[in-house]
Amino acid sequence: MLQPASGTMGIAAAARKARPANDEEVLAGLRLLLERTKTLVEPAGAAATAAFLTGKAGARSSSRAVATLSGGNVDSEKLKSLL
Repeated sequence: MLQPASGTMGIAAAARKARPANDEEVLAGLRLLLERTKTLVEPAGAAATAAFLTGKAGARSSSRAVATLSGGNVDSEKLKSLL
């Protein structure tokens, strides 16, 4: 079941193609994660999801990719105001 390599595009090549998501896109990613998966992450933890949703991650639509979700350090009042 293990693959001999992690894929044809290395991490360094993927990083060169990726572009950062803006605040609105990150909040949309956070909202999607919270509403659909019931997973609360801090805004920075939703950045990878936002990059995939907007196409800024540099991944082809036909590829398999993973977004690392992190953090839950969100003030509840701040979260309410953001969403």
